[in-house]
Amino acid sequence: MADNSQRAERGTDDTRRPLARTPRNPLVRGVDRAEARLHRLLVTVFLLAVPFVAVMGVSLYHDQQAAAADAVTSSSSVLATTTADAVASVSSDEFAAITPTVSAPATWSSDGVKHVGSVPVAAQSPSGTEVTITVDADGRRIAPPPTGVDVVVVSIFGAAALLALVAILLVIVHSVFARVYDRRRDREWDDAIARFLS
Repeated sequence: MADNSQRAERGTDDTRRPLARTPRNPLVRGVDRAEARLHRLLVTVFLLAVPFVAVMGVSLYHDQQAAAADAVTSSSSVLATTTADAVASVSSDEFAAITPTVSAPATWSSDGVKHVGSVPVAAQSPSGTEVTITVDADGRRIAPPPTGVDVVVVSIFGAAALLALVAILLVIVHSVFARVYDRRRDREWDDAIARFLS
């Protein structure tokens, strides 16, 4: 019974004894561990930036969607009629199978007011060709409002550009510190070699 109690006490003491730490690799210097910590830190920052960029992309999407809705309400579509033939400026038959888009003079009416300007039409279109254009409240031709696809593309591109910027900044930081660590590593190796030869 005494032996059992003694073994039990030793077992209790063993469980209370802290585990021995794994010895560090003697070939891994402090600068190597610092560089590894920096690498983990930069990866963590990049991973944390992903949800932030996603939130920014969603916010950009809503802003673009609101801007597109405002553009639709502040613009209208009218028919414009060309007043001259649309001549293509192609000097070679190499692109004869392609019908380019050129500008041609045209007139249109908005709120009873006649306007004159140029509109995009297919090359070789005769005078009198009608084309639908977008005008603002003053009757001036403007670009068509962005579509839903345009809004999505702009939002994705903006989020991707922001994420790429974060990645570039992290790469620059890593490059700067890598040079510092390399110089420090070279000095430590030089000191070690000098101590070995002395």
